Amino acid sequence: MKRLFKILPLLSLLFVPGMLSAQNELIIKGTVTNKMDSEETLIGVTVQEVDPSNRILSMTITDYNGQFVLKVKSEKNKLIFSYIGFKKLTIGIEGKKELNVSMEEESLSLKDAVVT
Repeated sequence: MKRLFKILPLLSLLFVPGMLSAQNELIIKGTVTNKMDSEETLIGVTVQEVDPSNRILSMTITDYNGQFVLKVKSEKNKLIFSYIGFKKLTIGIEGKKELNVSMEEESLSLKDAVVT
């Protein structure tokens, strides 16, 4: 029994680093919609967490309802939203737990089309 009391504090030290790193992680959730039609949620939008040097740390995509949930490493990082046919959007996450994002369509037009 005395041996157990000697080992128990040492075993508890193994869990402390894991608990500390879990406290630093934040969960950001939200919904992505079309700016032109706020009722239209966007499915499959890529949501990336990037640090100040633009390294990708984590990422996810929006679900069928345009919703996402992402564990972020730091509040000082930013989220980048990208989707085909829409302008890329970068948003700071400091102090935020929920983000409702409206993405703007990118209007590109073709000058010429060659059909053979």
